[in-house]
Amino acid sequence: MPNTERAPERVFKRTTTDLDDWPYPKQPLVPLAESVHERMSVEIFRGCTRGCRFCQAGMITRPVRERSPEGIGDMVQRGLEASGFSEVGLLSLSSADHSEIGDLTKGLADRYEGSGTSLSLPSTRVDAFNVDLANELSRSGRRSGLTFAPEGASERLRRVINKMVSEEDLIPPRPTTTCCRSPTCPMM
Repeated sequence: MPNTERAPERVFKRTTTDLDDWPYPKQPLVPLAESVHERMSVEIFRGCTRGCRFCQAGMITRPVRERSPEGIGDMVQRGLEASGFSEVGLLSLSSADHSEIGDLTKGLADRYEGSGTSLSLPSTRVDAFNVDLANELSRSGRRSGLTFAPEGASERLRRVINKMVSEEDLIPPRPTTTCCRSPTCPMM
């Protein structure tokens, strides 16, 4: 029962189908105090296709809706101009799952190369991340840490909670070639 006359008896979920049409803030608030992450945050998509059993956010933000690379580029440019930040966080439940993440990060890295602006993917999964993506994110010269959580101590437990990350994804196999015993050998 509603506690006021203005409140409806039943609330219905509303879903924005085209995130590029949604009125994203053009001038983000910039705090006067130092925040934990001094960066421009841009939401690149909503939803998730993974279906992890414990994830409420993945269930309530369905279906997956992506912003276009052009829309994201415009949001980044406007946000940087309005805020003065020098780091951009590309946000979502799992940012590396964006269908055009490779082209998106390459385009942004090309646009801001030499400007001191860096890119980060604060939310990514070990099985969606790769060396090419790491190279694009590090082109600004600024390095940041990466954190990958296996979400379960064993492969069996990861399967139970629908985290399809194998032991090989987490711990690559050791090379089978023998070491040349040279002091500069990378296998030493």
